[in-house]
Amino acid sequence: MKVLIADDDVYTREGLVEAIEWRRLGIQEILQAVVAVGQVHPS
Repeated sequence: MKVLIADDDVYTREGLVEAIEWRRLGIQEILQAVVAVGQVHPS
């Protein structure tokens, strides 16, 4: 499973990436909207 984090504040995005145990939740990939534009194509 993937997660896309979208927020206009870089510190909020980075904080979410670091604060949550994504692997424990079954998340394999964490993308940030700023980086992910053009890379994610929802099915």
